[in-house]
Amino acid sequence: MIENLENGPEHPDVSDDEAVREYGRQLAIDALIRDAMQSQDVVQSPAGNIVSLKQPRKRRRTMMAVGACAAAACIVSMLGITIWKKDIDAVKGTSEDTVALDERWVIKAAADADYSIVEPNRVKLRRGELHFASLQPASLVVETPHAVATAEGTRFYIGHHTETIQPTNQPTNQPTNQPTNQPTNQPTNQPTNQPTNQPTNQPTNQLTNQLTTQPTNQPTNQRTTNMKTTKTMSRLFVLAGIVTMTNNSGTVQAGENEAVVAGAKGAPEKITVQANSDFAFDLYKQLAKENDGKNLFFSPYSVSGALAMTAEGARGKTAEEMGKVLRFPDATRRTGDDAQRIPWETSQIHTGFGEINARLNEKLSDADRKKIESQITTLQTELKAMQEKASKKWDRKLNAEIAKLVARIKSLDGKINPPKLAVANALWGEKTFPFREDYLDTISASYKTGGLFPIDFAKNPEPSRLHINGWVEEQTNNRIKDLIPKDDINESTKLVLTNAIYFKGNWSNAFDEKMTRTRDFTRNDGSKVQTPIMFDSLPVKLGRQKIAEDTHVSVAELPYVGDELSMVLITAGKGKPLSTIEKHLTTANLDKWLGTLEKGYQKIDVSLPRFKMESKYKLNDTLKAMGMPTAFQPGGADFTGLNESYGKELYISFVHHKGFIEVNEAGTEAAAATGHGISPSLERPSFDGTRPFIYLIRDNATGTILFMGRMMDPTEK
Repeated sequence: MIENLENGPEHPDVSDDEAVREYGRQLAIDALIRDAMQSQDVVQSPAGNIVSLKQPRKRRRTMMAVGACAAAACIVSMLGITIWKKDIDAVKGTSEDTVALDERWVIKAAADADYSIVEPNRVKLRRGELHFASLQPASLVVETPHAVATAEGTRFYIGHHTETIQPTNQPTNQPTNQPTNQPTNQPTNQPTNQPTNQPTNQPTNQLTNQLTTQPTNQPTNQRTTNMKTTKTMSRLFVLAGIVTMTNNSGTVQAGENEAVVAGAKGAPEKITVQANSDFAFDLYKQLAKENDGKNLFFSPYSVSGALAMTAEGARGKTAEEMGKVLRFPDATRRTGDDAQRIPWETSQIHTGFGEINARLNEKLSDADRKKIESQITTLQTELKAMQEKASKKWDRKLNAEIAKLVARIKSLDGKINPPKLAVANALWGEKTFPFREDYLDTISASYKTGGLFPIDFAKNPEPSRLHINGWVEEQTNNRIKDLIPKDDINESTKLVLTNAIYFKGNWSNAFDEKMTRTRDFTRNDGSKVQTPIMFDSLPVKLGRQKIAEDTHVSVAELPYVGDELSMVLITAGKGKPLSTIEKHLTTANLDKWLGTLEKGYQKIDVSLPRFKMESKYKLNDTLKAMGMPTAFQPGGADFTGLNESYGKELYISFVHHKGFIEVNEAGTEAAAATGHGISPSLERPSFDGTRPFIYLIRDNATGTILFMGRMMDPTEK
């Protein structure tokens, strides 16, 4: 039905009126997309970077000459425009759906379509084209990597594709390769250029590369952009009715014969979240394999953040492998003459990390705080009056209103007293080593490192190690100590990258300590251990989905104060080992499982062990097994993005990650640091956490997985 623009749609049978109309529609939208790809004549709309294209008069006459459709309006969220392919039919593309689409909708998928039906009225499209038609009025949501389309009682096409962009042939400025912030003090002093907006209670990640020889000359670095890149877009074309498309740039509506195109420019945060989630599950599976039957706890966000900073300096095979392991999407792939040397367009990843970090570190302004405090005071006055009235006479409706008011006050209080959550980054560089200025500028701009902190690894390796470990300890509220072991930093160390994350939050609805009892926890092998088990009836979102003939997954979401963060608990059916669901852990499946959660919170019985644990991993072999061995090979790694002349003598000497988590009746405290060196009730719904489970701490707005782990034995320290 939809042809490649190079060839145009196939000519229809002239006796088939609908086929002729469809043919005209395709010519029209293909012409509009061509205009979008070529035109510089755009008009800014109120919806951020979503723009409406002016259509050249000659092109409009051409479309009208077809005589099969009205001139379509094309609205584009500018970044990448791509081409639709033909042969959409009733045969589905790649899909492993266990959920059936709402019978009031009909779906047709192109052969290359990769999609999943998350729930009866929600579909997630990752690649290719889909055609939807409603048989009866019913709502439908289609998610793509760049936007969300919402429809009801309509017919439309929607697709997500990649396009190659031709090179610009414009060289960038030559970096000076000279650090701008040479130190005057020994490394035992606190850097004077530390970011002022970094909280003091954040954990960290670190990375160090080692050189086998000391550089003697200044490198000359020139990098050009004479290469092709790939851009992605999501495209919608409405045949009947109205469809709304939304991304973080704004919202537009498309009616009959109208098209909407959403590019990735407005969604670097979404790209980074997707990559981080995919990496999180890959890392979980590898750690689970290496730590069979043991508890796990780590911060995928911390590890991926530190590695992303490192990947910016990688080149060639080293960069290719790191990008694949970090799950950089196809949208960030480059093509062209220099693509083997610089395979990824990493700017979107870094921008996404910057946006997420800014959100996580966001603090309430004094003005907003005072406004919310005033609202709370007013609501508390109303609540007192309602409670006095209710004390005199029982009134079901009044009691319900009181409950709503209490919830509202609690929600507002969570905004002015939110969980403590902070992310910090820093670069620690050998003061005599000439790093590329463009590398330092890129990392500083996106990760707010405050520039390079010069440090004397060459002459004072041990004081340097102690200094960095002290920074880590401070950022993690003293929870992560001695991240970098003795002797891991030496005279050859050139760079340590640190990324820290710290979280402490109270449950929106705390467990009653009086209900905690020592009870049995059933381990994976069926044996039991005695441990404190928290129990209460709490407002929780609960979900359940069948994933095999005799296996289902149970999911519960426990919110923290403010409802912006939550812990997601995942367990297998009773009597089933956790491994039965671990093999199904993917981003797509998590979306499906979360899609089964009740829309609102319902009071259910929750059993959960009270536990505290620390974790420590040296991730060198883990990351090699995941597919990036070259970065660790002396003489084989390529980090010429850090220094053109000596980058091939650099390699990652260690990747250390430490984590801490404590879960109790009040809430959760968690911290993580990654160091990289270059160099039950049966009568009502319930969640039973007295057997092994997986847990995630997520940012609800973006879906970012901040921490992840599994509980196999709460008595294990």
